Amino acid sequence: YREGGYIWDQVELPPGTELRTRYFDQWQVATLRDGQFHFNNRVYKSPAKVCNAMRGNKISNAWMMLQIIPTS
Repeated sequence: YREGGYIWDQVELPPGTELRTRYFDQWQVATLRDGQFHFNNRVYKSPAKVCNAMRGNKISNAWMMLQIIPTS
């Protein structure tokens, strides 16, 4: 994978990829930088961890709750 990217199961996420989810009618967005996910001035090492943080620290299935927004 590219430097600064992330392999999620068999999905390659390049640097700059955004992960987003709706929580209480608002979009929550995390950005992949340096192989880690950045959200609300915190850093998370996996999509599952950042998904839980974006959804009020509730355990969530990241595969079902997150949308992958690739870099343009």
